[in-house]
Amino acid sequence: LMDEIGSGPYCHVRLAHRKGRYYAVKVLNKNQMMRSSMLSRKDRRNSSGQLDDLSIDEDEVAADHVLREIAILKRLRHHHIIALVEVINDPASCELYLVLELAELGPLMEIDDSGNVVPDEDGDDHIPEAEAVRITAGVINALRFAHYNGVAHRDVKPQNVLLTADKGVKLADFGVSHMIDTWAVDAVGDGLGDG
Repeated sequence: LMDEIGSGPYCHVRLAHRKGRYYAVKVLNKNQMMRSSMLSRKDRRNSSGQLDDLSIDEDEVAADHVLREIAILKRLRHHHIIALVEVINDPASCELYLVLELAELGPLMEIDDSGNVVPDEDGDDHIPEAEAVRITAGVINALRFAHYNGVAHRDVKPQNVLLTADKGVKLADFGVSHMIDTWAVDAVGDGLGDG
């Protein structure tokens, strides 16, 4: 593992190099994720001490996010979706490693805590129209493929749209995604859900 190239609440992302290729490795602390999950579930016990499934806020449960993201990325293989290359889960280690395709140029754009666009290294805080159309088409293509395969992303934002060295568009971060009922999607697509 090489330099850190990103971070999140339960992980950091490191650059890795193997056999002439570079990868992004999401390094997750299993103990921290499980502690968060257990605390979150403990707070949702009903008066008889049973886990109240109706009150589960899945956005709070880090371990569930990771397991869901792994399952979804294994299911979705598409040129506009960041590829999961390998999962390394050594039971003797407190870390879980997700080896991902590297998007060398990083996020489409960064947004600061105030909601403002952070200018790139050239001072630009906008994307030319033709480039925006191309990027949007890539994201729509990725979402269409995900939806067709029963996955709702639920967190599409500029920080989750990554660019490769050749300006390829990759949708990333499926941690809060949900598997959806494909029958319902088919019914809507057939016009049966139009009320």
